[in-house]
Amino acid sequence: MKVFLISMIIGLTSNSFAGVSDASSMIQMNSGLWEVSCKNGTNEQVSTGDILNDDICDYGGGGSMNNCFTTVTANLPSYDYNDQDEVTEIMNSCRRAGDGASACFELMTNKIPAYEYNERGEVLEILNSCQGSTRYTSQCFTKLTASIPSYEINEVNEIAEVIKACERADSYTMSCIEIIFNSTPSYDRNERVEVVKIGNSCKY
Repeated sequence: MKVFLISMIIGLTSNSFAGVSDASSMIQMNSGLWEVSCKNGTNEQVSTGDILNDDICDYGGGGSMNNCFTTVTANLPSYDYNDQDEVTEIMNSCRRAGDGASACFELMTNKIPAYEYNERGEVLEILNSCQGSTRYTSQCFTKLTASIPSYEINEVNEIAEVIKACERADSYTMSCIEIIFNSTPSYDRNERVEVVKIGNSCKY
């Protein structure tokens, strides 16, 4: 089934979408989410909408595995990731988190004290909250939380709730959020529960 879907998308886009020709392989991770290997050596996790919109293999690589590993270990003591099993555990979490892992992790940790992510178990928990993140996830989070008070997003579980609403975010998601924000009064989107609802309603 996955091979058929990949072939179908390549068939639909190979003549009309130049970006697809820059991909060496595409593997479906789950519904609406694909892992793409680009000919320039980078890997991305993108949505079906990104593929059909020719929005792949043109990214600067901010979501790369190396960037993710460097970002999540920056606040860890070296003994917390100095053997193969520990490094592999972190890398696998980066892979599951998706193309937007680094940006997602930074979003979450910028809003909490450093002592809440200075152990490997803590950073893995945060990365787990970032699963399915894309290059648009941080943009989605920033847009949704712009009008809500900071005390509603100053704990990991609160931030993770909004991140979850932004998982698999793509260009459609951002357009949808923009339209809703422009069409509704600000008091309809000044609480976490309200913006989470908007994010969930705009998933592709």
